[in-house]
Amino acid sequence: MGVLMASGAQLNVAYGSDMWVMYFTKWVGDYAVEVGRAQLSVSDGERSAYLSISRTEGGLEGHPSLYAPDDSEARLELVREHDVFLSRARMKEVVARAKPNQSVAFTWRPVRGPEPVLVITKGVPSRSDVLQILEALGAPPGGFFNMTDDYVVGDGDRLRYRLRLTLARRFRRDLDAEEELRLKMTPPRRLGDLPGDV
Repeated sequence: MGVLMASGAQLNVAYGSDMWVMYFTKWVGDYAVEVGRAQLSVSDGERSAYLSISRTEGGLEGHPSLYAPDDSEARLELVREHDVFLSRARMKEVVARAKPNQSVAFTWRPVRGPEPVLVITKGVPSRSDVLQILEALGAPPGGFFNMTDDYVVGDGDRLRYRLRLTLARRFRRDLDAEEELRLKMTPPRRLGDLPGDV
């Protein structure tokens, strides 16, 4: 399941099918990412996974580490969620993986979105319409229906974000720790907004 959100309008055509106009474009303003805790950890006594994170300009950076005697794995995922009617769309992005006794660096920044795409459909978009829209937005052919990995068109403040640090153990249940992220979007400053602008 996926979510497409865009500025749009419904045109009520007399004695005919209504038309929908949607405009997708990249975000040209600023992003700010807020995170509550600067560290996450999960351990089962023998194995320990740690994550240190810090904010950068418009994103995050950090280091997941794993201390383990076997072939366990520490996996850092960014989980995006959005409520859709009575269900919930969830997209997972693996940001980094650490092997035993390894520390790796990662940098994450929000996806700004596609080049401008104007979509006009007759009535509510059909499945074939959705596939064409996805391909126009850069998704692999077949769209959501053929994807093995989640595909992100763009990030925005309508979604909920969580960082999940998982200690993946062979033949045993995974252990994880999570922290919520908040994404703030600031529109670009327009000429004339400040004194002295010409």
